[in-house]
Amino acid sequence: MNRRLAKIRDVYPDWFKGLEDGGAMSKMTLLTQALVELYSHLRQKPGISKRLGDEMNIQLEVFNLETNFFGDMECDTRWSDMLCGAKEQYYDHGVLEECPMWKIWVLEDRKV
Repeated sequence: MNRRLAKIRDVYPDWFKGLEDGGAMSKMTLLTQALVELYSHLRQKPGISKRLGDEMNIQLEVFNLETNFFGDMECDTRWSDMLCGAKEQYYDHGVLEECPMWKIWVLEDRKV
């Protein structure tokens, strides 16, 4: 599935333009950022084991190495938070409904 997302980005680059340079967000950009917040939220869960967190990181890093979907993940806190547990994340993703992109996605009732 991850590789399909990267292929879609390659075929329809305008859909993802807002990920790199800001500005107006397409429906796909909003969905992608909401999913990134969900992923970061899951990484903040107190019961997540180190082993599961490490496995999630490996899968995400392999995906990014193969597709460069997120570019240099260390240079953007939105992406680097996905690789960190709760104490190391830049933003608090603990309450999903308070995450900006997730909130927009839910408030828009997924009509975007």
